[in-house]
Amino acid sequence: MPVKFVRQVLLLMLFSLPVISLSGCSYKLIPFSPVSSKIAIPIFSNQTFKYGLEETLTDSVIKEFVSDGRFQVVGEKEADVILGGEIVRYLKETPSKVTTTLEENRIRIEVVVSLVSKKEKKTLEERKIEEVFAYSSSEVGGIQTEDEAVEEACKEIAEKLIDAITWDLGFSQI
Repeated sequence: MPVKFVRQVLLLMLFSLPVISLSGCSYKLIPFSPVSSKIAIPIFSNQTFKYGLEETLTDSVIKEFVSDGRFQVVGEKEADVILGGEIVRYLKETPSKVTTTLEENRIRIEVVVSLVSKKEKKTLEERKIEEVFAYSSSEVGGIQTEDEAVEEACKEIAEKLIDAITWDLGFSQI
Protein backbone atom coordinates (compact mmCIF):
# COMPACT_ATOMS: atom_id res chain seq x y z
CA MET A 1 0.00 0.00 0.00
CA PRO A 2 1.44 3.36 -0.94
CA VAL A 3 2.32 5.73 1.91
CA LYS A 4 0.44 8.59 0.27
CA PHE A 5 -2.82 6.58 0.30
CA VAL A 6 -2.39 5.61 3.96
CA ARG A 7 -1.74 9.23 4.87
CA GLN A 8 -4.90 10.37 3.06
CA VAL A 9 -7.01 7.74 4.84
CA LEU A 10 -5.57 8.70 8.23
CA LEU A 11 -6.18 12.41 7.58
CA LEU A 12 -9.72 11.69 6.45
CA MET A 13 -10.38 9.67 9.61
CA LEU A 14 -8.77 12.32 11.79
CA PHE A 15 -10.88 15.17 10.37
CA SER A 16 -14.12 13.22 10.14
CA LEU A 17 -13.99 11.96 13.74
CA PRO A 18 -15.04 15.31 15.32
CA VAL A 19 -17.76 15.75 12.71
CA ILE A 20 -19.14 12.29 13.37
CA SER A 21 -18.95 12.65 17.13
CA LEU A 22 -20.73 16.02 17.10
CA SER A 23 -23.32 15.15 14.47
CA GLY A 24 -25.79 13.97 17.12
CA CYS A 25 -25.42 17.15 19.16
CA SER A 26 -27.33 20.30 18.49
CA TYR A 27 -26.73 23.61 20.20
CA LYS A 28 -28.98 26.62 20.22
CA LEU A 29 -28.00 29.79 22.02
CA ILE A 30 -30.86 31.07 24.12
CA PRO A 31 -29.78 33.92 26.35
CA PHE A 32 -32.69 33.72 28.72
CA SER A 33 -34.08 31.09 31.00
CA PRO A 34 -37.46 30.22 29.55
CA VAL A 35 -39.45 30.11 32.78
CA SER A 36 -42.53 30.36 30.62
CA SER A 37 -42.85 29.19 27.08
CA LYS A 38 -46.56 29.74 26.50
CA ILE A 39 -47.38 33.12 25.02
CA ALA A 40 -50.67 34.63 23.88
CA ILE A 41 -50.66 37.23 21.13
CA PRO A 42 -54.06 38.92 20.90
CA ILE A 43 -54.78 41.15 17.92
CA PHE A 44 -52.91 44.45 18.20
CA SER A 45 -54.95 47.63 18.51
CA ASN A 46 -54.68 50.14 15.71
CA GLN A 47 -54.69 53.87 16.53
CA THR A 48 -54.01 54.82 12.89
CA PHE A 49 -56.23 55.27 9.87
CA LYS A 50 -54.54 52.43 7.93
CA TYR A 51 -57.30 49.85 7.55
CA GLY A 52 -56.32 46.23 8.28
CA LEU A 53 -52.86 47.05 9.60
CA GLU A 54 -53.59 45.39 12.96
CA GLU A 55 -54.41 42.05 11.30
CA THR A 56 -51.36 42.17 9.05
CA LEU A 57 -49.01 42.97 11.93
CA THR A 58 -50.55 40.48 14.37
CA ASP A 59 -50.38 37.70 11.74
CA SER A 60 -46.71 38.49 11.05
CA VAL A 61 -45.86 38.43 14.76
CA ILE A 62 -47.65 35.10 15.31
CA LYS A 63 -45.93 33.54 12.26
CA GLU A 64 -42.54 34.73 13.52
CA PHE A 65 -43.10 33.26 16.99
CA VAL A 66 -44.30 29.96 15.57
CA SER A 67 -41.35 29.67 13.16
CA ASP A 68 -38.87 30.69 15.87
CA GLY A 69 -40.06 27.79 18.02
CA ARG A 70 -38.93 28.99 21.43
CA PHE A 71 -42.46 29.83 22.52
CA GLN A 72 -45.71 28.02 22.14
CA VAL A 73 -48.37 30.42 20.87
CA VAL A 74 -51.60 29.65 22.74
CA GLY A 75 -54.84 31.33 23.72
CA GLU A 76 -54.96 33.77 26.62
CA LYS A 77 -56.42 31.18 29.01
CA GLU A 78 -53.45 28.81 28.61
CA ALA A 79 -50.73 31.47 28.36
CA ASP A 80 -48.17 32.40 30.99
CA VAL A 81 -47.43 35.75 29.35
CA ILE A 82 -49.40 37.98 27.02
CA LEU A 83 -47.76 40.05 24.30
CA GLY A 84 -49.91 43.08 23.64
CA GLY A 85 -49.37 45.69 20.99
CA GLU A 86 -50.71 49.03 19.87
CA ILE A 87 -49.95 50.55 16.48
CA VAL A 88 -49.47 54.21 17.31
CA ARG A 89 -48.23 55.63 14.00
CA TYR A 90 -48.50 54.87 10.32
CA LEU A 91 -47.02 57.37 7.91
CA LYS A 92 -46.68 57.26 4.17
CA GLU A 93 -43.82 59.64 3.58
CA THR A 94 -43.66 61.87 0.53
CA PRO A 95 -41.78 60.46 -2.40
CA SER A 96 -38.25 61.49 -3.12
CA LYS A 97 -36.54 61.30 -6.47
CA VAL A 98 -33.64 58.85 -6.42
CA THR A 99 -32.94 59.37 -10.12
CA THR A 100 -34.92 61.06 -12.89
CA THR A 101 -36.80 57.80 -13.53
CA LEU A 102 -36.91 56.25 -10.05
CA GLU A 103 -39.19 57.53 -7.32
CA GLU A 104 -38.80 56.17 -3.78
CA ASN A 105 -41.68 56.03 -1.30
CA ARG A 106 -41.45 55.17 2.38
CA ILE A 107 -43.76 54.01 5.08
CA ARG A 108 -43.14 54.33 8.79
CA ILE A 109 -44.85 52.13 11.37
CA GLU A 110 -44.48 52.57 15.15
CA VAL A 111 -45.76 50.00 17.61
CA VAL A 112 -45.78 50.00 21.41
CA VAL A 113 -45.56 46.44 22.73
CA SER A 114 -45.89 45.15 26.25
CA LEU A 115 -45.21 41.80 27.82
CA VAL A 116 -47.56 41.02 30.72
CA SER A 117 -47.17 38.16 33.18
CA LYS A 118 -50.55 36.55 33.77
CA LYS A 119 -49.40 34.91 36.98
CA GLU A 120 -48.01 38.08 38.56
CA LYS A 121 -50.53 40.33 36.83
CA LYS A 122 -47.91 42.91 36.03
CA THR A 123 -46.23 44.37 32.98
CA LEU A 124 -42.74 42.93 32.64
CA GLU A 125 -41.63 45.32 29.92
CA GLU A 126 -42.97 47.89 27.50
CA ARG A 127 -41.17 49.39 24.53
CA LYS A 128 -41.57 51.08 21.16
CA ILE A 129 -40.54 49.38 17.94
CA GLU A 130 -40.31 51.35 14.72
CA GLU A 131 -39.77 50.30 11.13
CA VAL A 132 -39.19 52.46 8.07
CA PHE A 133 -39.52 50.66 4.77
CA ALA A 134 -38.73 52.07 1.33
CA TYR A 135 -40.34 50.94 -1.89
CA SER A 136 -40.49 52.12 -5.47
CA SER A 137 -43.35 51.83 -7.92
CA SER A 138 -40.97 51.93 -10.87
CA GLU A 139 -38.54 49.28 -9.56
CA VAL A 140 -38.86 46.04 -11.50
CA GLY A 141 -38.92 42.88 -9.38
CA GLY A 142 -38.81 44.68 -6.02
CA ILE A 143 -41.41 45.94 -3.59
CA GLN A 144 -43.67 48.09 -5.77
CA THR A 145 -46.88 48.80 -3.86
CA GLU A 146 -47.72 50.27 -0.50
CA ASP A 147 -49.45 47.02 0.55
CA GLU A 148 -46.32 44.98 -0.26
CA ALA A 149 -44.24 47.45 1.74
CA VAL A 150 -46.64 47.12 4.70
CA GLU A 151 -46.29 43.31 4.58
CA GLU A 152 -42.49 43.56 4.58
CA ALA A 153 -42.41 46.21 7.30
CA CYS A 154 -44.65 44.03 9.50
CA LYS A 155 -42.27 41.08 8.99
CA GLU A 156 -39.36 43.30 10.04
CA ILE A 157 -41.21 44.48 13.14
CA ALA A 158 -41.99 40.86 14.03
CA GLU A 159 -38.29 39.94 13.71
CA LYS A 160 -37.29 42.92 15.88
CA LEU A 161 -39.86 41.83 18.45
CA ILE A 162 -38.46 38.28 18.60
CA ASP A 163 -34.97 39.75 19.03
CA ALA A 164 -36.18 42.08 21.78
CA ILE A 165 -37.90 39.30 23.68
CA THR A 166 -35.14 36.72 23.35
CA TRP A 167 -31.98 38.85 23.50
CA ASP A 168 -32.58 42.18 25.21
CA LEU A 169 -32.18 42.30 28.94
CA GLY A 170 -35.51 43.95 29.55
CA PHE A 171 -37.48 41.04 28.16
CA SER A 172 -35.32 38.33 29.75
CA GLN A 173 -37.59 38.01 32.76
CA ILE A 174 -40.09 35.68 31.07
